[in-house]
Amino acid sequence: MPELTELIQLSRFAGERFDLIQAKAGNSSLKVNDETLLIKQSGLELSEIHSEDQLCEVTVSKLLQFIAENENVEEDRSTDSLDRAAHDCLIAACRTKGRLPSNETFLHALLGPLTLHTHPPVVTSIVCQRGWREKISGIIPDAIFVDYHTPGIRAAIATKAVLEQRDWKKGDEAIIFMQNHGLVVCGGSAGDVANKTNEVVAKLSYFLGVDWSRYRLSNRISDLILSTTGDMVCSYLSEDTVLLDAVRRNTSCLLAQPVFPDQVIYSGPAGLELTSFDDEKPLINYIERYGQLPRIVVYKASSNNLFIVAENMHRCREIEEVLKAHVLTLTSASMPNVQFLSDDELIYLMDWDSEKNKETV
Repeated sequence: MPELTELIQLSRFAGERFDLIQAKAGNSSLKVNDETLLIKQSGLELSEIHSEDQLCEVTVSKLLQFIAENENVEEDRSTDSLDRAAHDCLIAACRTKGRLPSNETFLHALLGPLTLHTHPPVVTSIVCQRGWREKISGIIPDAIFVDYHTPGIRAAIATKAVLEQRDWKKGDEAIIFMQNHGLVVCGGSAGDVANKTNEVVAKLSYFLGVDWSRYRLSNRISDLILSTTGDMVCSYLSEDTVLLDAVRRNTSCLLAQPVFPDQVIYSGPAGLELTSFDDEKPLINYIERYGQLPRIVVYKASSNNLFIVAENMHRCREIEEVLKAHVLTLTSASMPNVQFLSDDELIYLMDWDSEKNKETV
């Protein structure tokens, strides 16, 4: 299914960007047709989406019917009857047994074909203020605004009412700002949605006078690896002070061969330094030498940046911890006396089955 690939790419585009997503927040979805929606399974990070195994298939009509039946309900907020009923509806609508879709699935059922819901700090810093609509409308004239409602069914009901007021038609593009919540963008392709999301973030960043463009470099690293090898990875921009100090003062600590076994297993046999995202030769040379992708990438073209590369963000954070231990080890040791692991030992550890099992835990 070509569309599924777009959903996976869109999910990972946002999932590796701290300026778009934090922890397990955010959602992405694909309307396969009028009756079928694919959306992230509840409890997963967007960066973990790599196949249908992390998605839920949902019957759209059941969700839309529930919204319509409850849009005029005046509920006593001291009870949670609406939430319980919505939860039961989600379970009934989910065709993928054993998985629970996000409670934001009701919102996604209203939109499409591809929808991305993110929480960019530049967005939330505006939508939590008084006068937020006036600020944003002067920057994004076609924006749609939704007052704050509890995430889930209540936010979906409120969004439906606003879309109807705007005479929004199914399949239309939309840029939706949700008060005290975040950003929703829907469009016809992953590229359209990603570009619109980037555009919104860039415009609001300029308005606020902040420069967080460094987070977008994560996408550049992943795109370079994808175009060169065909491998879909996550690239995590590390902001650990110990590691960034090493980037500035002693890059060799990050590029050097390991000194203890766990570093080989988690961080790989060595780091890679890049000076351009348009030159694939250093990446190709690294793969030819070590037989695997680099997990540590230092990029020093315009600023000092360190990226961790892995299959998802959870794994990236594990690698970051091990790499930090490596840097602290070398900076505390007497470098002339350090004994690095030999090439033969590196090869043995990289192929060591028991250790490779640890890598996937």
